[in-house]
Amino acid sequence: MVVGTVRPEHLKRKGGAAPGDQLFLSKRLGTGVISTALRAGRAEASQVEASSRSMLELNRDGAALALDLGATAVTDVTGFGLLGHLSEMVSAGSVGFELSHATLPWLPGAEHWAEVGSFPGGAHDNEAYFRDAVRFAESIAPWRRTLCFSPETSGGLLMTLPPETAHRAEGLAGERGLALCKVGFAIAERTIDVRE
Repeated sequence: MVVGTVRPEHLKRKGGAAPGDQLFLSKRLGTGVISTALRAGRAEASQVEASSRSMLELNRDGAALALDLGATAVTDVTGFGLLGHLSEMVSAGSVGFELSHATLPWLPGAEHWAEVGSFPGGAHDNEAYFRDAVRFAESIAPWRRTLCFSPETSGGLLMTLPPETAHRAEGLAGERGLALCKVGFAIAERTIDVRE
């Protein structure tokens, strides 16, 4: 369903990235595991506050940045989790991606709650459905892998930027108060490699 109007030249699709394009994420991850811990009465107030602030932050500024920097592909990160939505980008385009797990930005408490198993049910469903498209470094613990599939509520945008504008992305995002983080890059092989 579409509500409103859009200029055709402003449309960004999931496909369109080329090898060498840099992959960025506009919000931190972990709302699903923190919400699950909250429902169990276990999450700390500061963790809930940070997660709530993230969920309330609109993707308007991230979308504007994607337009200004000539993003080649864009999608949001919601119910399918980071790797589920990245898998959709692979399916819609002609490239794959290499991610650096160490650069993934997590909300406070997200990794703790994942390590103790505080996953929303959808995390395991997503992992079962999308895991064949993903190759993890052997050193990445199973709970960290599942966390990459965990559903997000009002998550950020994944965007690929061409090398000629990618080098300006984090600086420009900082000027606009946006916490943009480089998490990987596009590769020719249509798979997802998650490195340590």
